[in-house]
Amino acid sequence: MFDLGEVEASRSYAARAVQFAPEKFSLEAVLTNLGGRLAALQGDDALAEEALRAAVESEALRASYARDLARFLADRQRPAGALDVIDRALRLTSAASYPRDY
Repeated sequence: MFDLGEVEASRSYAARAVQFAPEKFSLEAVLTNLGGRLAALQGDDALAEEALRAAVESEALRASYARDLARFLADRQRPAGALDVIDRALRLTSAASYPRDY
């Protein structure tokens, strides 16, 4: 929903998911990444970066999480950090025989 521009609906659904998610929730990284993207929209860059990095660390082979973090860093005039994230993601995903998302 977030990628379709439904920011408030995404925020509401994410809050409910966090509220009711069991421990060791299989989609925890998805919620963490979404939380980072929502925090960035609110201007909370510290929380956004922390959440986006946590999602990348949690699922390092998920290319979309690296893309989101790199975009966040680039948008904040931190191109070197963005390039580091992309470089690491490319090295990890090219070394793994894991299906990548684009």
